[in-house]
Amino acid sequence: MYGFSAQGEFTDWLGIRAEGHRAKSQIGEGQKNQLAVGFEHRWENGLSVIVELFYNGFGADSKQEYPTIFQSNDSPYLANRYAAIGMNYEFTPLWVGDLVVIQNRLNHSLLLALNATYSLADEAELVINIGLPIGKKSDPVGLGSEYGSVPKSLSFEWRWFL
Repeated sequence: MYGFSAQGEFTDWLGIRAEGHRAKSQIGEGQKNQLAVGFEHRWENGLSVIVELFYNGFGADSKQEYPTIFQSNDSPYLANRYAAIGMNYEFTPLWVGDLVVIQNRLNHSLLLALNATYSLADEAELVINIGLPIGKKSDPVGLGSEYGSVPKSLSFEWRWFL
């Protein structure tokens, strides 16, 4: 396996990053590439926006390939193309909210993740996470979509830093 990573800024307004690697497939199909490219900006009002594109060479070109990809363990991602947008906003110095939307570009299913973090003390915070999948659900015949088959989730996390 070998790879690269680069990041920088364009005109002090737009952050740009790219990373990738080439690795051998575990099912004997030679080597494959994975590449992510991202753009980000933070406004003075505390809003940050990140847009990312991800190419997964281990992923499927069609939905019919999902079972093979799922069993290969080469990648936790089923498709070969993804897009994501993330937003972060500091409501107060103690309260921060995040929204992330990931789209499988092959079957257009989505995973929405909402995250609220509240600082309880210098070394402790409370986090509430909500995961909302959108897409065709699986049936006995096959996988409907990648994220449509994921259950909805709600979690509470208490972080204490020692």
